[in-house]
Amino acid sequence: MGGLVLTRRRTPLGGLPPARFGVRASRAGLTTHLTATQVEQARTIAPDAVAEYLIRVADEHGIGWGFRFEGLLPEVVSRSPLITAFIPIGKEPRTPAGTGDDLLDRPLSSLLPAGSFIGVPRRIPEQRDYLSVTTYDPDVLPLDSLLVIGTDTIVVFGWLSSRAFWLWSQAVRNSAPSATTYTAYTSFPAPHLSRKHKQALELAVDTVLRSRSHLLDDSLRGLYGRMPDQLKWAHDELDNVVNGLLGIHDDADDSTVIASLIERYESLAA
Repeated sequence: MGGLVLTRRRTPLGGLPPARFGVRASRAGLTTHLTATQVEQARTIAPDAVAEYLIRVADEHGIGWGFRFEGLLPEVVSRSPLITAFIPIGKEPRTPAGTGDDLLDRPLSSLLPAGSFIGVPRRIPEQRDYLSVTTYDPDVLPLDSLLVIGTDTIVVFGWLSSRAFWLWSQAVRNSAPSATTYTAYTSFPAPHLSRKHKQALELAVDTVLRSRSHLLDDSLRGLYGRMPDQLKWAHDELDNVVNGLLGIHDDADDSTVIASLIERYESLAA
């Protein structure tokens, strides 16, 4: 099997929709990983305008809270003692006027995605059989440790949750150790799907999500670390569907899957 030689891409090679990284917290004037006490303190500053400075955020570790201490803020918030806790001594918080940064000039709510979205960690994992793929509601702001896809999310969830994609991400990482999931995503040779094939993939995804919903007492990381039989069966069914869409036999071993993906990639890239 020949090695994988990647070319740099800005748009997906195959039939996947565009993707982007989330917002860098500092560019939006946010501090994250707030304690429960800080969140409660923030809520009391301006209860009628709390959405203008307090927001749920998602990163590679999960969902937490972000507090806006710079940029477009209600005056009562910008003058609050809580602000000083996040500003270095001797510095003044940046305000929209004269910053030249459009993210600081915009209301916090305007940074939210237009709808539900999928987030996957920016870093390609080394020790896992499946990529950690999570769906988020549109009231959560994705941060830049996540790759974000907000279009055709059920179908994309199916591709990214498959073992074929995880194997592809490992081939990409081996080819370019500094590569991110963006590189793996934009180079993945997913075919364009007919309505019938989309429905088959969506049905397999529904099986995985239903299986996961019965096991919500555990985190995704813990869940995939021990992989209960119910979830393993659902993923096997998804893998069979994905392999079929890629023209790969169900009983193909990992090296055969990777070789087939590289061949598809080279054909499309040419």
